[in-house]
Amino acid sequence: ATSSDTCLACEAGKASSTTGATSESTCTSCQAGSYSTTEASTSCTSCEAGKASSTPGSSTCTSCQPGSYSMTEASTSCTTCDTGSYVTAASTSCMSCEAGRYSSTPSATSSDTCLACEAGKASSTTGATSESTCTSCQAGSYSTTEASTSCTSCEAGRYSSTPSS
Repeated sequence: ATSSDTCLACEAGKASSTTGATSESTCTSCQAGSYSTTEASTSCTSCEAGKASSTPGSSTCTSCQPGSYSMTEASTSCTTCDTGSYVTAASTSCMSCEAGRYSSTPSATSSDTCLACEAGKASSTTGATSESTCTSCQAGSYSTTEASTSCTSCEAGRYSSTPSS
């Protein structure tokens, strides 16, 4: 050979760290969870957290869909959020519904799926998955707002003999 032009590049999605290679077989496919975007790569790059690649030989990683996440680098798949939580975009974790709220929707994509406990009820549970976590205020206490995390005791000189319904 009289020119470096005769040296062929490994295709995107493959890499080779071999100097003086004589065969395309030295170009190995990037493993699932990694990628190579350009030709002539000497190494593959791990997918960043929040993205994944399930196919060996990938030239890109795909962002996790809303409602799913990947916590670590080099992920081969994204995990869907459980009920009681949500994630809006490519992320490394799901967000739990706040205390005073609950969600029975799996793979939720918005905090809007976290429904508020009604007035007269409260919940101190974070990531609640059911309205049943919203418990009625006991006699002697009340809650005037939605999404309460606790009931307020009646002030001295006042009473409530019935629980909230």
